[in-house]
Amino acid sequence: MNSIKQNVLPQLQGFDFENNMIYKVPVGDILSGFYIEKTTTAYYVWLYFQPLILKADGINFTFSHRLRDSKGSSQFFFDRFVDQDWKQFVGILKDNIALIESVQDIEVFYKYFKKKATSFNMKLGLAFIEAYLNLDGADRNLKEAQLMLGSDIEWKLELKTTIELMLISTLEKRREMFLDWKLKNIKKIAPLLR
Repeated sequence: MNSIKQNVLPQLQGFDFENNMIYKVPVGDILSGFYIEKTTTAYYVWLYFQPLILKADGINFTFSHRLRDSKGSSQFFFDRFVDQDWKQFVGILKDNIALIESVQDIEVFYKYFKKKATSFNMKLGLAFIEAYLNLDGADRNLKEAQLMLGSDIEWKLELKTTIELMLISTLEKRREMFLDWKLKNIKKIAPLLR
């Protein structure tokens, strides 16, 4: 991954690179950038956003998608890249930087992803953000998510309990829960970043 540091990072102002992540600095309420996934045959690059106020066990890709080159391929072969390939790759990243820079606030994040939510995990994350922002319908959306979870797996039971606690909490208590999650997330991801 030294090739990323040498060929890409100098051209991306306001970003750093560590542990396969090119991420926006400073990190605020949202960790965002590009994650480079290495497989046995190629590399895949994800544009990702992770609100730190949401409970997480580490880096997750609920709010992400794979980037594609001009031919529509999501595979990148960094070990075969020559100068022109690096220039095209940096161009692909730069095409997404305005979005990353514009989605650094929880409210903007919510508005952007609200119209893109397709998966259950995205809708669940947005329901929690609605509760954080104290938006109308937040409790209804949390209750709907709670019903959809079922109870056959331990993490689902834990999540249902978290939703129940949130539903009976005051706005102040909810904010404390979100702040606690953010602090725990920062502790978890800090070793991954500089």
